[in-house]
Amino acid sequence: MACTTILVKKNASYDGSTMIARNDDSGAGHYMPKKFVVVHPEEKT
Repeated sequence: MACTTILVKKNASYDGSTMIARNDDSGAGHYMPKKFVVVHPEEKT
């Protein structure tokens, strides 16, 4: 089964938001939890 990822950069969205969307398909019905971390530019070292 295929997975799908949609990426929208700030110049392509109506309000300047950056968006990421992804789905994970599982033919066997086993799904693993995902972890999403946001790193703000001022927090980068």
